[in-house]
Amino acid sequence: APQASPEQVASAVEKFDSFSEGMAAGGSPVPLTLTGEELNLILWNHPNFAPVAGKANVEIEGDVLTSEVSLNFDELPVPEGFLANALKGKFFNGEISLKLGMAAGRPALYMEGLSVNGSAVPDAFLSSIKSQNLLEEAAKNPEATAYFDRIEDMRVEDGKLIIVPKANRRRAATGKPASMA
Repeated sequence: APQASPEQVASAVEKFDSFSEGMAAGGSPVPLTLTGEELNLILWNHPNFAPVAGKANVEIEGDVLTSEVSLNFDELPVPEGFLANALKGKFFNGEISLKLGMAAGRPALYMEGLSVNGSAVPDAFLSSIKSQNLLEEAAKNPEATAYFDRIEDMRVEDGKLIIVPKANRRRAATGKPASMA
């Protein structure tokens, strides 16, 4: 677990909550900028991320987000049979490097690299995955699509995760913040 004071945890969670409230219908959108440390505090302490708490740690260097993950195969949708039996009670422990950005006006997430138990997985095995937007499947969900439609820009830059929501429609139409329109 990331080491932080209660004030640091509260500050990171409050940043995320303010962003979420702004993204909700009728909310006033505010950009979200997080360091890797703040992102870890949110992943470990925010109730929305309880399913991944303790299963991932992130680090942001330059424009690459890297995550160390530990996933229990028993919790993954592994088809019944020999493979499921062989993986029972086992964990996937690895590190994944990701690039985040926008493609065709939508958030895009691409795998840059993967290592398992400290050994890099050769590009020959990753080439098809590396070219695939990992958020593509999520975009088929109407809720995710509506959320993605409210994002102007999403990127990792200078060691920070940056998400910029689109300006609220009222603001765009009147030139005034929604609270003044």
